[in-house]
Amino acid sequence: MDSYIHAGEPAPVMIRKRSKAAAVLLSLILPGTGHLYLGELPRGLAFMVLLISNIVMLVFAGMNDIPLKVLAIVFLSLLIPVIYVVTLFDSLHQAEYINRQSQAAAGAYPGMHPQPHQPFSVRR
Repeated sequence: MDSYIHAGEPAPVMIRKRSKAAAVLLSLILPGTGHLYLGELPRGLAFMVLLISNIVMLVFAGMNDIPLKVLAIVFLSLLIPVIYVVTLFDSLHQAEYINRQSQAAAGAYPGMHPQPHQPFSVRR
């Protein structure tokens, strides 16, 4: 096999294998940190901003006299566990996807060609 990179060919992409347990544990501590560990900066920051904005709106609803105050507090309170579950599930699947890409780049799956990882993309 030729180890030289020819002109016009993209350099091989090596993706380091990531621990699924570490990604899930970090996401359990604070949603979004598991994605930051996986190298998914935009997705991790989006989950962090979502959780923080939810908490800010919850505090705002509790401190101010707004219409349907109780309904707003209940809805925002129930949204926090949903954010945690979605973040845990997504970080687990992102770690699995990154590890599969790493194995494909190493030649573990002969029929699978590694592709550069693109966050927020639809995978077929």
